Amino acid sequence: MGKPTIAMVNGVAAGAGLSIALAADMRFVGKSARMTTAFAKVGFSGDFGSHYFLHKLVGTSKARELYFTAEILNAEQIEKLGLANRVVDDANLESETMTFAKKLASGPRVAWWHVKKNMKVAEEGTLSEALDSEAARMIRTGETEDHKEAARAFAARVLKEGGPDDATRLNYAWRLALARHLNPLERAVLEKTLAQQRELFAAEKPSADLLLKVGDYKHPEAANPVELAAWTALANVLLNLNETISQ
Repeated sequence: MGKPTIAMVNGVAAGAGLSIALAADMRFVGKSARMTTAFAKVGFSGDFGSHYFLHKLVGTSKARELYFTAEILNAEQIEKLGLANRVVDDANLESETMTFAKKLASGPRVAWWHVKKNMKVAEEGTLSEALDSEAARMIRTGETEDHKEAARAFAARVLKEGGPDDATRLNYAWRLALARHLNPLERAVLEKTLAQQRELFAAEKPSADLLLKVGDYKHPEAANPVELAAWTALANVLLNLNETISQ
């Protein structure tokens, strides 16, 4: 499922019920909630993917213990094991869960889908596969209206807060792009190019046309998907600054 999922546990999640809760992306749990594998108590081995999800969440050794003993976990134990994202007073459980769910629903839904795909690769693949997946999906999400709207808002804030002149604002934009928009690997790639970019801005007065020139610039070392995605991230910021300056 491409959408984020939340299991709200307000009672006992046992057996197949536990399996369903573990399959969700997140679990919000009431203080009176309980969890147990339960299967061993009735001579069953367990189903509905509970072995798969439980060992990923708590580790193989603890998962075996919980299956062998069918121990009933209280809310404190559930949280300590990392099976709950939040433990909430029973009276507030539904409202807090729904508030969080609505917040997610109003967010960048396409990005959430790609986040889940990235997490799947990270769980089952190699670091190299995870980096390739992240790079490709950064480019795809960079084309969405969610990203473009956020980038336009970011550009408008840069022009408003950056400083009294274009050069100061653009330096501010660079700092924010590096600090807020990029992960450490992408930041390292872009830092290699910023000196060259600053030379361009030093040679010509910052303008909308110059921003487009920088946005079209391709770093010669940006040869792999991660580096290309990193450069695309900065180019998107600059191109959206261009749109704001041009208005």
